[in-house]
Amino acid sequence: MIKVGLIIRHPLTANALERALATSRSPDIQVIYRQSSPEGCPAHIPALDVVCIHTERLNAIHPRWLSAAPTIALIPTVCRRELLAYLRAGGRGCLVDDILLADLVDAIVTVQQGNYCLCPQVRRALLTQPQLKLTPRQQEIARAISELRARSARVTVQALADHLAISPKTVYAHLYQLAAALGIAASVETIIDHVAQLNL
Repeated sequence: MIKVGLIIRHPLTANALERALATSRSPDIQVIYRQSSPEGCPAHIPALDVVCIHTERLNAIHPRWLSAAPTIALIPTVCRRELLAYLRAGGRGCLVDDILLADLVDAIVTVQQGNYCLCPQVRRALLTQPQLKLTPRQQEIARAISELRARSARVTVQALADHLAISPKTVYAHLYQLAAALGIAASVETIIDHVAQLNL
C-alpha cells in the first residue's frame, strides 16, 4: 500500500481526488493525511510514501514537506526558476494541475519507487535555456555528446574521454561544470541525457 498525503486548498477537489485514488485499480493507494495549505507544516508529519501538493507557486511549499517524503507538486503554470529551486530542494515530481487521474496515479507510483516524474510541459520548461553561456570546453563536451548520440553510440564518461582524448576524471569535472551552467544537479547519466536533448 502507498500512503499518500494530500495538501490541496479546495476541500471539494481534495475529496474528489481522495475518492478517485481509493478506487484506482492498481496499486493500492490510501490517503492518510490531508491539509489545505502548502505553506504550513505540522510539528509531527506522519510517515508518508508520497505527498501531493497543489499550489499556485512552487516556492510556497514549506521546506519540511520536501524533506519529509517524496513530493509531487501540482501547479497551474510552470516558472523555470521556481521549478529548478524546487527540484534542488528535493522535489521529485511536478505536474500541471489539469493532469488525468491515471497519470497522477502513475506519477505517485513512479515517485514512490524513487524516480522523478515530470510532465511534458515541465520537461520543456527545464530544457528551455535562454541565453545559455557555455565556455568553449563545455560547448566541446556538449558537441561530443551530440556526435556520439548521432552515431548511435552509448555515451559514457569513458566514451567521451576517448572521443576527446582526455582523461575520464577531466570529463567528470567538465560534466559537473556543464550541469552547474545548465542549472541541474543530477547523476552523470542524467546530465548526459539532458545535454543530448538540448542539441547544443
